[in-house]
Formats: sequence, structure tokens, C-alpha cells
Amino acid sequence: MTPETTAASPAESNRLDPDDSRSIRQNSIWNALQQVSNLASGSVFAIVLAWILPLRDYGVYSYALALCTVGFAVTTAGLNGLGIKYIVAEGMRGTRSVAAILLIREMFCVVTYLVLGAISFTSQDKLTTVASLVALSSLFVRALDAPELWYMAHMRSRRTAMIRVITVTLMVVVRIVGILVLPNVWLFIGIFVDETAVASLWILWRFWFDPDAPAMSRPSRTEIVSMLRDSSPLALSAIADQANQRAAIVIIQPMMGSVSVVFFDTRCQIAPAKA
Repeated sequence: MTPETTAASPAESNRLDPDDSRSIRQNSIWNALQQVSNLASGSVFAIVLAWILPLRDYGVYSYALALCTVGFAVTTAGLNGLGIKYIVAEGMRGTRSVAAILLIREMFCVVTYLVLGAISFTSQDKLTTVASLVALSSLFVRALDAPELWYMAHMRSRRTAMIRVITVTLMVVVRIVGILVLPNVWLFIGIFVDETAVASLWILWRFWFDPDAPAMSRPSRTEIVSMLRDSSPLALSAIADQANQRAAIVIIQPMMGSVSVVFFDTRCQIAPAKA
């Protein structure tokens, strides 16, 4: 064996198999597709809603969804990328990590709901507070989509991405009907909560009855504590990032009211485009 052959062998062994490369590309495309569909539907609907709702009602809606955005980021508990790493390490038949992630997320949901719910009372407006508390209830069902990480870890994102794309499409139709029939802030907050619940529960149901997915097993307390310890820096980073982005809305609402939230939120959406 020549030195050239010996040197080339490690390089060849480090190359991805063509089937693996294809799986990675397909997985990435499906993940991108669901992200694009969510962003597109949300942006278009926000523009339409700004036209049909009174400014105060739209300000209430924007404030409630801003708190939910913070909540969604915090309740991941820093376990998105790290969770995939744990699941890959367990292999195809392991699901203790999935169960641990689900339990940790639900624990974070309880704390986050209490904190953000308390913050909503600073608005000193009953409509804004109640709307925020209703919208924040979506945190508890959003955390149930933890099995999505199992599909991502094993290059099967197509199964969950289709669920999200179908759910977004159905809810776009429901929103259009709502705009034409009953343009009311409570209806659209209800649709927001329902969309989150349908997608998350569907993913959980899909995983539970998927013949290719293993049965979910109970994690040990040691595993949960270890995950919390490893993910705590990422969770704190997410909290700091969301506080930096959304703190102004929380301050503006009690000082200037819901109408001011509309103008601030609109200006923040336009500024990045100009930059």
C-alpha cells in the first residue's frame, strides 16, 4: 500500500454516503418549507388584520402574541439542538430523551405562564390581560411537539413538516372565513391557540401511533437533571434575547396604551427591511 493510498483512505471514510447526503438535503428542504409557510401566513395575516380591526383591538392582539413569542422561545428550555444531540446518542429505539424534553418543557411552561401572565397585568387593561392569558394557554400545547425533535434527529422531518404545512393552510382558510364573517379580536386569538394545539397534538399523535417510532419510555430523574444542567446556558440566552426584543412593548403598553403598541410593532417590522 502506497503512502498516497494510506493518506487518501481517511479522507474517503469521512465522506458522506450519497444516501445520507440526500436525506440531509430532503430534511433541510422540509424544515425550510414549514418555516417559510409559517412566516408567510403570519406576515400576510398580520397586514390584513391591521386593516380590518380597530387599532385598539389590533394592539391587544399584537401585545398578546408578543408575549406568546417570548413564551415559545423560553419554553424550548434550550433543548432544540441539544435535544437532537441526546436523541441521536440514544439511537433509533431510544425515547427517554423525548420524554425528558417533554417534561422539562411543560415545567418551563408553568413558570413562563405565571411570569408572563403576571406581566400582562401591568397593562392595567382588562381586555389586554384576559386576551394575553388566553393566548398564553397555547404554551402548554406547544410544548407537546417534543417528538418533532425525534423525527429531525433521524432525518424524517417530512412527516412533521407536512403536518405543520397542512395545519397552516387550513387555518389560513379559517382566518379568511373569519375576516369575512366575524372580524373579532377574540376569534383570531382563538384561531391562534387552536392552530398551535392542532399542530402539536397532531405531531404527538403521529409519533404515538407511528409504527416506525419506538414507544415513549420514562426518563430517570438523573437524566432530567443532567439535561437541565446542560441546557441552562442556552435557556438563559433565549430569555435574554427575547427580553431584548420585546421589553419595549411590555413597557409601552401600560404607559401609552394598545394603540401605541400597533405603531411600535409596525415600525419594528419596517426597520429591518430598510436596513
